[in-house]
Amino acid sequence: MEEGWSRNSLWKQIKTLMDYSLFFRAIDAALAFIQRIFSAGAAAKLFTRDISGEVYDASLFVRLVRAVPQFLVQTRRSWFKAAYDNSGWSLMMNSLGALAQGSAAARLVSGLAGLDLEKPGKLNRAPLALMFIGAAAAAAAFIFLPPLYAAAGVAGVIGALAALAYPELGMLGIAAAAPFLPTMILAVILGYTALCYFFKLLTDSAYVPYIDQTGLMVIVYAIVGLFYGVTSFHPSSSIKAALLTALITLSCLLTTALINSRRKLNAMLFTFCTSAAVTGLAGAYQKISGKVDMTWVDKELFSDLTLRVYATFANPNVYGSYLLLAIPVCLIMVHMSNRRMHKLYYLLISALLLYNLGFTYSRGCYLALGVGAVVYIIFMEKRLITLFSAGIIILPFIAPASMFNRFASITNLSDSSTSYRIYIWQATLRILKDFWISGLGQGIEAYNAVYPYYAFSDVTAPHSHNLFLQVFTELGVFGLIVFLTMLLTFFRTLLRLFRKTRNNKTKSFLAVFFAAAVAYLTQGMFDYVFYNYRVMLTFFIFMGIGCAMVNIRLKEDFC
Repeated sequence: MEEGWSRNSLWKQIKTLMDYSLFFRAIDAALAFIQRIFSAGAAAKLFTRDISGEVYDASLFVRLVRAVPQFLVQTRRSWFKAAYDNSGWSLMMNSLGALAQGSAAARLVSGLAGLDLEKPGKLNRAPLALMFIGAAAAAAAFIFLPPLYAAAGVAGVIGALAALAYPELGMLGIAAAAPFLPTMILAVILGYTALCYFFKLLTDSAYVPYIDQTGLMVIVYAIVGLFYGVTSFHPSSSIKAALLTALITLSCLLTTALINSRRKLNAMLFTFCTSAAVTGLAGAYQKISGKVDMTWVDKELFSDLTLRVYATFANPNVYGSYLLLAIPVCLIMVHMSNRRMHKLYYLLISALLLYNLGFTYSRGCYLALGVGAVVYIIFMEKRLITLFSAGIIILPFIAPASMFNRFASITNLSDSSTSYRIYIWQATLRILKDFWISGLGQGIEAYNAVYPYYAFSDVTAPHSHNLFLQVFTELGVFGLIVFLTMLLTFFRTLLRLFRKTRNNKTKSFLAVFFAAAVAYLTQGMFDYVFYNYRVMLTFFIFMGIGCAMVNIRLKEDFC
């Protein structure tokens, strides 16, 4: 107790010295001056000016979007509920519920996931019969199939039934599996979870979602993507890409709708961080063993660069983009957790992921992480900007020479990676001169069909290596405006609660999510961070978690 008091007292003395220091007062004055300049601008007002609830609720499009789940609830109340209650499907679901309520393992999992099971009831014949049929089917699978396939099949059936009863488990599973499973398998799981949510909406009015401004813009972005998929220069591939992108985009809405309590939010954050930790272990193994693909190593310019880790993402830059979202979440969980063991757990994960980010040797990610750190400091503790600057000055003397040399080459045009991107950006700008209104259509196939006619020096490229240029090229100027508005609305959603709440932990959480999104989009200036659909899925789940936090805290504190 005395030790904690002495630490707090020491920190208060340091803060007092900072407050009365002429140097720190000059920094505060400079930041306040910059803030006053930008706060008067139109761009700043887009962030800070609230849309009144009356205007938003009166919008015809908003009312139309909200009418869909309300219609489903009304339908459920009229005829679907009666049909469901008298069906064999209802009997099976009630039987599964009875088995779950009577299972210690199921109750443990539900507790970790933040779900509330009813008290266990007496098992009748139907649940017992279902249990024996399931056990017999599982035994047969292990007899006639290889053990690995049998185990995967049994786990898949159990997971599918669990998601049917509780779609929240489906979203937790998607968040856990996003760094590991192939894109199409994730899409099937996501689509199945959405279907489970639809059925839950018909049978339980408690699942009716509140669609906020961010959710509305996510829907608009998905619709725009589908439109440009149909009107693409390469429609056969663009329609598929547009459907997949729309499904991934709507994962933000699913996360916000299903993660609607503090316990579920904690379960989602734990799942997100633990999944990231597994990728960190994979990356650490690659660094220690040296078993990596050397395609991404430029030995001619960086002789001391021996390898670049990529964990489960096959590309160091893609993995770095993922870490820009995962590292801030893990770090804020150190602050948010109340128990020491939990703090230690998240601290170790954070250290592991920072280690991995270092050995991706992704210069854009290094820069993006620094930008994110500055954004967080400005939000939470401006006085730390000097300590951060001092750390940047000291870092070259303590960081490995290979990392410092790699970052220092970011402006070196003789670096093949840098010159390669410049040629691609120039070619993409030439494409936009002709297609800035119509766009090429969603998906990299449409881009690849047109790019060779505009390329410089026969430089081939799968995409534009810039998130905003790629969206502009695919969806035209209107699609770019919708995309930027969606991001702007997400930031406004975070800022809305940040300005209202007085809870420091909540402020830190929101500041971290804001800073992490800025870091991710900063990396998007140097790479197309939606190229890997698993990272795109992670970003929209990340957005959903941020919106869920806002909705939960607004409901708890201001309702």
